Amino acid sequence: MVSSRRASAKAKEIIETLQIRYPSEISIRDIAMERGAYVRERALEGSEGRLVRKGTRGIITVNKWIPEEGPKRFAIAHELGHFELHTDSQLILCTEEDMYVWNETEEQELEANEFAANVLMPEEIFKCYLKNEAPNNGDC
Repeated sequence: MVSSRRASAKAKEIIETLQIRYPSEISIRDIAMERGAYVRERALEGSEGRLVRKGTRGIITVNKWIPEEGPKRFAIAHELGHFELHTDSQLILCTEEDMYVWNETEEQELEANEFAANVLMPEEIFKCYLKNEAPNNGDC
């Protein structure tokens, strides 16, 4: 799928630009801030995340009622995906379904999901943690 390649390439570009080499360096809030998007938590009804953009700056709001840190980080990364890839949109609201149901959602949401997965778990960093599983094309 063309959109997933674009999303993966953008995530990889950001990881390389920020010279992130270890999982402990993947602070999605810091990455978003570095890219021009301020992250905040607020109570949201009907959405897990929201992006408001003005030019090259944005505000990512994540639902403070998301109980676990993992899904919260994914929501931030998903909205950052919209910020990076869908620059013509000024306001984006994303539901839980947009983020977690990958086979029945719009292409723009799938692209944001692909970006989120690749920025949170870059293959180049995580491949060395796999034991006897593909991909096996390098040392850690």
